Amino acid sequence: MRRIIISLVCLALFTAAQARAANPIRTFRIAARSGVLMNTATGQVLFSQEPQKTIAPASFTKLMTLFLVFDAIKDGQIGLSDLVPISEKAWRTGGSKMFIRAGKRVMLEDLIKGIAVVSGNDACVAVAEYVAGDTSPFVELMNHKARRLGLKNTHFRSVHGLPREGEQFTCAFDMAVLARSYLLRHPEALKYHSMKSFTFSNITQRNRNGLLWIDMGVDGLKTGHLKSAGYHLLATAKNELTRLIAVVMGAKGFSARENEALKLLHYGFRNFVNMKVFDKGQILGQVEVYHGTETRLEASAAQDGLVTVPKRARKDITWETRLPRRIMAPVALGQPLGHVRIKAGGKTFREFKLVAAQSVDRAGFMVRLIHSAALMS
Repeated sequence: MRRIIISLVCLALFTAAQARAANPIRTFRIAARSGVLMNTATGQVLFSQEPQKTIAPASFTKLMTLFLVFDAIKDGQIGLSDLVPISEKAWRTGGSKMFIRAGKRVMLEDLIKGIAVVSGNDACVAVAEYVAGDTSPFVELMNHKARRLGLKNTHFRSVHGLPREGEQFTCAFDMAVLARSYLLRHPEALKYHSMKSFTFSNITQRNRNGLLWIDMGVDGLKTGHLKSAGYHLLATAKNELTRLIAVVMGAKGFSARENEALKLLHYGFRNFVNMKVFDKGQILGQVEVYHGTETRLEASAAQDGLVTVPKRARKDITWETRLPRRIMAPVALGQPLGHVRIKAGGKTFREFKLVAAQSVDRAGFMVRLIHSAALMS
């Protein structure tokens, strides 16, 4: 009996250790209304605090404005060296400015710097007018993009984030998703977001992201502030091969938003690591095929099995496949067959599609007849 009790205790301790490895302690909170820490490569959320809580985006809005501008550049609609006409509307826009002048023409790349570095509201109006003719159709494009990205708790009413008639809102999770999509599609944008200052019309202004002066790989991304919403910071940093995105919304001051974003980044780099469990195209299972020219079909991974896991769980990582017992021919190459889950300590971290590694044609009448009889037996 004593041996049994000792065995049960050991088993309980081992199980608890596995659980701790799969789920690092995340009991701390940040001094802000909401926050999210996300791994850029995998999209996995490593920390969250009120992630869906809606709040005014303030200058976080400008990230979507820049997203559309870089989209237009990539699509060949506009170019960095284009000279953008400055309207009186853009010149009169209040709040933070890069100090463009009505009637002048400014190179598009300078306007991008004016938005990314000094958060120029005037520059936002200028680029919106250049891309879409006016700010209203540009805002429609922003909201259309938000829907395409799956931002369910986000709605824009301006191109810069200044208060407008009617509510505009977002949440920390949506901003993390937006930032991740932006960085994956336009990594070249970091060249501008990482600039510590920008000089235009003999006026030099510092980047409002104070974390750029801290030597830990921070190279972006955007700040924001409204009296009603508090102080926001969307920071991104890269450490070796890992890039993280930290979103802090509704902090009480400049220092608070920087301290809390830094806390999230330190937590992520200290506790998590990226692992590639399997390669894209790697065979991970088999399925029986009926009515086909082949009787078995191999299932391969549709993409690299990249996963972000707690460092203490690295040795406990396993994967399991979810495949049907049989499938009917014909089967096309790349046809979805099932899923593979990467797990540790009973927790599923990511799920990937399994697809047909080859095509299987439909067999002749006699083979199909034999297979049908086997299925009925």
